[in-house]
Amino acid sequence: MIAVLASSPAVGREKPAPLAAKGDKLFTQFSLYYEKGHHITTNYRIGILVPVNTEVEFVKANKKTITVKIPGYDVEVEFINVKDYSGETIERIFSRTFGREPVDLSWFTEAEQSAIRLGVVAVGMRKDAVIKAMGYPPRHKTPTLSINQWRYWKSRFDTVLVSFENDKVISITD
Repeated sequence: MIAVLASSPAVGREKPAPLAAKGDKLFTQFSLYYEKGHHITTNYRIGILVPVNTEVEFVKANKKTITVKIPGYDVEVEFINVKDYSGETIERIFSRTFGREPVDLSWFTEAEQSAIRLGVVAVGMRKDAVIKAMGYPPRHKTPTLSINQWRYWKSRFDTVLVSFENDKVISITD
């Protein structure tokens, strides 16, 4: 039940279909952090780590937020889409953040798998591994993933620059 836009003949406007049904079991598609019950799509690297493949339960969604319950943490987390920074719709945030199946990490190297599970980046990691470990960098400073420098926010005032050469991490600058 990934969101698709369905036409509403009564009003002639497009209305988003439900992202998922309440109670649906999903899995995080990358490691992420939440703080005080919120994960902001600016993707701050502060708070409590939720590793890739963490099972979550869908609660609800609207145009700007997705709420899931993390049973192992006994907490609900609201994912807030700040479109100015993510550059994405809530439907796209949902589809890249949650999946019906866990991510198959077996095609990553052992070193990449270890970093992914810890939610960190390391020299030598491929871009796909960095996404699984760190999530997506905010689009307002990293407009495309094809460039060789991705900027992540550690907090509201502190960033990390991940530099690539031949699609592998060559440096991490705090």
